[in-house]
Amino acid sequence: MRPHRLWIGFGFAFALQLAAPAAHADELDPSMRALLEQSQREKRGVTVYVPGHAIPIVVTAIGSEVVEGRSQEHQRVVIDADEILAVAQP
Repeated sequence: MRPHRLWIGFGFAFALQLAAPAAHADELDPSMRALLEQSQREKRGVTVYVPGHAIPIVVTAIGSEVVEGRSQEHQRVVIDADEILAVAQP
């Protein structure tokens, strides 16, 4: 195979990867969503785990792309739903 065809193949594969929507985009795991909704409903705290951080919040709103909450330190915390790795309730 000629080198330029190889680079064209890599470029095409990369472009497809960028154009394809993520399979989990705009969706939270049902069990995580249940804990977040319970926090919002009962005004109880949860810990949201994102890469490198554990964020304790009380959920105030759950959107398709973000989870909003408040903490003792911050009036408003907005977390990208795609970045959430886990949710824990103490």
